[in-house]
Amino acid sequence: MDQLIQPVETPLGYRDNVERASMDVGISKNNIGYQMLLKMGWKEATPLGTSGEGLIEPIKLEVKADVMGLGRKERNENLELPEMQRKKLEIEIEETQEIKQKRLDRKFREDTLQNDLLARTEGFYCELCDKRYEKIQQYEYHLDSLDHNHTKVC
Repeated sequence: MDQLIQPVETPLGYRDNVERASMDVGISKNNIGYQMLLKMGWKEATPLGTSGEGLIEPIKLEVKADVMGLGRKERNENLELPEMQRKKLEIEIEETQEIKQKRLDRKFREDTLQNDLLARTEGFYCELCDKRYEKIQQYEYHLDSLDHNHTKVC
């Protein structure tokens, strides 16, 4: 776990004479935050707050390197499940004879439906205008339209 925590490198252009915060060493007396606390009535080594019941030491920071939630203290081995697998795409599934037959049957049904649809709407096709209609009313409206009659004249 210690190998996951790596020291942070100082960015280029960062001044070396700037005081850095640390949990081990308190802030210096010339720090602006320290000066503000003194001006508001705080005394060193006393708790913060009006009633004087606050914390004296800052809250220690613990670096969380695992993937468990914040409230989880230890890993429960019973709850660990194997990685979830996504549903495979059709192209990723090894094609057995049964799967191939299902695929061919589905393709045959789709082709049959498409051919049936074309046969049913074939009667609603105007060869003169090269237009196909889904319903008889649309086809009859077209035959009476100026568009169809104009094409007939030209």
